[in-house]
Amino acid sequence: MEIYKNFDAKKKQFIAEMARRGSGFSGPLVTKYLELGLEEIRETFQARIEVEVEIIRKQELTASPFEKDLLIQKVKKLIEKKFRFLEEDFIKFYHRVGGTGDPMLSSSLRNIGEKKISFEIQAKNEIDIQFGLLDIDRQKETQRALPSNQKVQSAEYEYDVFISYQSDDEIEADTIRKTLESNGIRCFMAKKEVVGGDEFSDKIRDALKNSKELCLLFTPNSKRSEWVKTEWGAAWVLGRRIVPILLRTEINDLPDRLQPKYALDFHELDRYVNELKERLSE
Repeated sequence: MEIYKNFDAKKKQFIAEMARRGSGFSGPLVTKYLELGLEEIRETFQARIEVEVEIIRKQELTASPFEKDLLIQKVKKLIEKKFRFLEEDFIKFYHRVGGTGDPMLSSSLRNIGEKKISFEIQAKNEIDIQFGLLDIDRQKETQRALPSNQKVQSAEYEYDVFISYQSDDEIEADTIRKTLESNGIRCFMAKKEVVGGDEFSDKIRDALKNSKELCLLFTPNSKRSEWVKTEWGAAWVLGRRIVPILLRTEINDLPDRLQPKYALDFHELDRYVNELKERLSE
């Protein structure tokens, strides 16, 4: 797979950097090595989910609870295996560069354990959303197959825009929301719409299904966010328009799948409002 080629290249660069620095323990070097390993695991389990869901979609299999639980278990085992290898590899590397500080090693291993739990939760949430989208696709196919006099007319979208953002960028995301809503544009923003007791993944999936387009506040924070990736990925599967709003980032920082998208700068919100109004009036 392409991701493994990318990580091989990164690892070669990393080893070259280590050689330039010479032997001896280096905290930042160890941290970077750990980040590289975590990035590989994240990309691996996300790719696995995409492949498995696409197989189900192409084979027109029923997106049943059994199929979903089976995929969750497969991905969980994959994550456990990759983390076991990462922990063993990290300990060897730690001693290889001269690390002898037990507190730092213990802290790093604890961080690995916490990330494992976090990745398992992220994977389950993403699978929940993807299977929900498969159900939507099945409903659309069934609707198209019905005679015209039996088709149910689709209700109007509940939201004009789904605002996707990382929680650390909440102030900027709320600026977008207020700007849009002051112009009569209906927005979904998780912080505002999701209340205590709601099933988070269900609420997000329903909001995506009932939004005309997705506004992606793309920042260094959202670039690293698994939830944000899941949200825009779900919008992409649904065929929704995705408009990246760049803040402290450039268009080349966007994921490959979003590179062809027309992006705007955060300071061009007025322009976004005007263009959005035109689309909504069509």
